[in-house]
Amino acid sequence: ESEIQAFQYELLLESRRRPELRPAVERHYEAYRAAIAGQLAHLGVDDTALAELAWFALDAIVFKQLVSPGDVTVAVDRLRRLIVESAGGH
Repeated sequence: ESEIQAFQYELLLESRRRPELRPAVERHYEAYRAAIAGQLAHLGVDDTALAELAWFALDAIVFKQLVSPGDVTVAVDRLRRLIVESAGGH
């Protein structure tokens, strides 16, 4: 789905020049945040800061993969461990 992701990032950047796109950008970000918070809640994690960290990390990983695909396993695994630890697992 890299074409969809690329379009979304282009829309985000275009919203800097065209304020009328800001509501769409805000809806996009809110949906992304809600999905992450929902998944964390499903795992028993109620941590707003962790949800924000996960959102920023995942957003950066997706962007990095669009620009310069490569192995992101170390980052994803570390994020996964943080979430598991927050859920009480070890």
